[in-house]
Amino acid sequence: MRGLRSATVLATAAALSVTAAPAALADSGRLTLGIRWHNTGATETVTLSCDPVGGTHPDAADACADLAAANGDITRIPPANAVCVAVYEPVTAYASGIWNGRSVYFSKVYTNDACANVATGGNVFHF
Repeated sequence: MRGLRSATVLATAAALSVTAAPAALADSGRLTLGIRWHNTGATETVTLSCDPVGGTHPDAADACADLAAANGDITRIPPANAVCVAVYEPVTAYASGIWNGRSVYFSKVYTNDACANVATGGNVFHF
């Protein structure tokens, strides 16, 4: 039984290793994403890896898909189809790291964290 289980695991691993990563995510990168609240000074940060998908970001796969479609340029991600609540609690959303071998830096002030999330597609700053 143990030998059969090991053979099954090896066969599964071999099948997974020959599966190519989608071209849009191949060689993508690693980013640190953060939100800093101006009124309290509190900061929340996560890591995001897109090849393979991982890190501490809770929606890593969706965030990577948005970044891949925009070639790593957060400013090119279309806004989410959602409403931004008009509550003034300003935040700075920021990102830094590497995407396809080039340095990435993004920083922008938004009315609140929900607006930062909506303006950047609903996934990248959804944490």
